[in-house]
Amino acid sequence: MITLGVVTVATNQYIDYWAKMVESFYENVRDFDLTFHVFTEQLAAVEEFRELHPAIDVQVHEIEALGWPFATLYRYKLINSITDHLDESILMHLDADMLVRTNFDSSFSPDSWEGGIGLVAHPGFWRPRGPELVKLYLHYPRKLVSDFRSIMENGGLGSWCDNRASTSFVPKRMRDTYYCGGTWMGRNAEFKEMVTDLNESVSQDEFTGVMATWHDESHLNKWAVSNTHSTLSPSYCFDPSYPHLRGLGEIIRAVDKNALSK
Repeated sequence: MITLGVVTVATNQYIDYWAKMVESFYENVRDFDLTFHVFTEQLAAVEEFRELHPAIDVQVHEIEALGWPFATLYRYKLINSITDHLDESILMHLDADMLVRTNFDSSFSPDSWEGGIGLVAHPGFWRPRGPELVKLYLHYPRKLVSDFRSIMENGGLGSWCDNRASTSFVPKRMRDTYYCGGTWMGRNAEFKEMVTDLNESVSQDEFTGVMATWHDESHLNKWAVSNTHSTLSPSYCFDPSYPHLRGLGEIIRAVDKNALSK
């Protein structure tokens, strides 16, 4: 059986989202030995969760409460600090405000991930190919215009970092697929190596007093253009508000923060 470690930063009110995420994971994902690693200051809330769900393996890593944007920017630093405790064969970073909707499909195949890493195409910037793309643009002509403008002005779809002083800056000629920071995963050794690299990039920006445009996600996308990896479907970060995702399977959903029960 594959061992899967799910790593999440959940400070302040995000511990409530995390609890729902873990429950959905445990209810839907089969054929994995699951461990949930959570960074939080909400120790009492985690202990209460453990009492309610004694069968779920939760490993808590205490940190101070983090506000925006450090709760997201420091994720690589935090994960890098506990690599000795991450023994699972497959490791996944998952934002707290996610819900697993169904069992993982055949696309979750770690042995086939190039470079041992699976990055998820950002649901807002992913586009179908072939006839489905034509249908999308015929139905939403304004999207065709905005996509064309973005490609011409920015080199590709995505919220790329334009700050040349940041280690996360990506030249326009290298801007292809844009990946989401909420879900990414890899085989144990490759995941840890990736986190080390990303932590070093963030630390270098901090040393020079620079902040990446989209924080951790900017650094992730810079890493992606420079390293071998596989591209996974936005089904692993599904957002129902994007009409171009209709027809894709929904595996992990980014929840509506105004409706925690969704």
